[in-house]
Amino acid sequence: MPSEGREPVEGSWLAEIELGPFAPGEAERILEALAPEEGHDVPRTRVEMRRGLDGSLRLRIEAPSTSTLRAALNAQLRLIGLGLAVSAKAQGNAPPPGSE
Repeated sequence: MPSEGREPVEGSWLAEIELGPFAPGEAERILEALAPEEGHDVPRTRVEMRRGLDGSLRLRIEAPSTSTLRAALNAQLRLIGLGLAVSAKAQGNAPPPGSE
């Protein structure tokens, strides 16, 4: 995933993950559902989520330590999983495995 012109701060840890591709419109619904969480990053930790061109989600997390990076990554993946489960139930489908 491109870093949008921002390089990691020296001494920080960076994770870039691409999830999906999802069903049409699913990535947009997840991004919309998680929009209120934007700007609530852990101090010195940056989290960015974008929609990929193929319907995927691109997650980028920069943190000062591996433990902070792991915590932020776990939190974001849980939120995405919850969004997928709620979307599936709202559409009358079974939620994805491990999302509940």
